[in-house]
Amino acid sequence: MIHYKPDIYIKDVFNKPYGLNYLPTLEPNISDNCDCFKNYRSFRDGESDNSLKVLELVTEVVQKAPMNILEIGVSLYDREWTMSNRLTGYKDYNSKYVGIDTQNREHVKNWGTNSYFYQINSREFDIVKCRLNQLLGIYSLGLLVIDGDHSLNGILADWKYVELLDKKGYILIHDSNTHPGPIALIEAIDRKIFNVEEPLKNNEDHGIALISYKDK
Repeated sequence: MIHYKPDIYIKDVFNKPYGLNYLPTLEPNISDNCDCFKNYRSFRDGESDNSLKVLELVTEVVQKAPMNILEIGVSLYDREWTMSNRLTGYKDYNSKYVGIDTQNREHVKNWGTNSYFYQINSREFDIVKCRLNQLLGIYSLGLLVIDGDHSLNGILADWKYVELLDKKGYILIHDSNTHPGPIALIEAIDRKIFNVEEPLKNNEDHGIALISYKDK
């Protein structure tokens, strides 16, 4: 059961983060710093058709999204079937892709033009925003992909990047079936502001959520 969380989160005090009906918490049953459930099962790519459906959705969204992509949590492997590969390889030529991760994922820069990578914790919002603005000239995002820290506290930090999203842009949240953070956050999203689609909600898959403004 998800409860309202009125206390202090990290360094900030949230009454209600933008776009959410309330500040969710899973405590005391599950720590808000827990990245995965005890019974978590990882679905291997190619195990079912669902992994292909995720890539198809990512490709479709990339091709219709406004300019510029920020991906939080870059694919570990330098392989064609990854989400990061689709984001860089199928975007518009002039659109800029920026991947951020706490681990070195420099390989993502080799997959497409105007592709950049910063090794940094996504919680350093002000630093990331400054780099986007001053070094790359990015002031708004056409697509925000959240696939980093899957704890509730982690994804709440990543949700802050929604303030950079173009009104015609999209948000993709991976692992919306299998991890506590995405599940709790998606439940809290204000449906008066956003459309929320979960095409693989009842399938055996990590899951993915597609979010966009209602008034786009």
